[in-house]
Amino acid sequence: MPIFKYGNRQIEYTLLRRKRKTVGIKIMDSAEIQVTCPTRLSNDVISRVVESKASWIISKLEQIESVKKELISKTYEDGEKITYLGNNYILRIAEWSKYDGQPKHIGLRNLSLKFDNSSEDTIEKLRVILNQLKIFMIEGQRIGIRFFSNEFHIYINGWKDRDYKKRLIKQALLNWYKEAALINLFERTYEFSRRYNLKPAKVSVKSQKTIWGSCSSTNNISYSWKLVLAPISIMDYVVVHELSHLVYRDHSANFWGLVEQIIPDCKEKRAWLKANGRSLDI
Repeated sequence: MPIFKYGNRQIEYTLLRRKRKTVGIKIMDSAEIQVTCPTRLSNDVISRVVESKASWIISKLEQIESVKKELISKTYEDGEKITYLGNNYILRIAEWSKYDGQPKHIGLRNLSLKFDNSSEDTIEKLRVILNQLKIFMIEGQRIGIRFFSNEFHIYINGWKDRDYKKRLIKQALLNWYKEAALINLFERTYEFSRRYNLKPAKVSVKSQKTIWGSCSSTNNISYSWKLVLAPISIMDYVVVHELSHLVYRDHSANFWGLVEQIIPDCKEKRAWLKANGRSLDI
């Protein structure tokens, strides 16, 4: 595997030769460095290009490491702050005996919803569900989550093993985030589709690792659940991006013109995602 030197460090990278004219460098979330280059480009030229970008590569690697440390440091204990729609909220942990008996909701059957004439009614129902206590079964344990009064309330019976309790709460929050992502993204997609007459067939939420959204040839739109951690304005940008693919299936000038027509500051939103996307995780 090729390497380049930066100070006292030796950094490995994966070299991929493709039919292209330029050298591209991509830093994966796993901290793997991928260098894609023209098939016949010499190793010396590739090395010089990579070394010329060394400081940029190192800064990206340090950013990934910083995000990883922040995520690892989360304890998911009472009083800690977690993110939702770009804002931080207090996490409250209590045993089930403290539950006030408000209406409960068992998790959604799947993470996709069809667009049809009843979409507006569906959104009204989903808003009610979003405010109810959601119950998840994690490793045989019942965990309840409810977001209200600008706090996340989690109900779980006491466990002396902190790591085990942390794992249960983290998984339950992940399930909650995915449902909340579907509800919020379906609503935002409906709003823009109604306003600009851009109608998808279905909206889904997935655990996509490298993209924020996609639009299939059958007009099904899929989003990354992690968008529910971002500010609503960023979510709206991705929604409009995918809806615009219903008109233009590529990333041509016409496509970007349509996106910018609807989201005038789309370049800033795109830049925000590139700069902060890795931090959108739990």
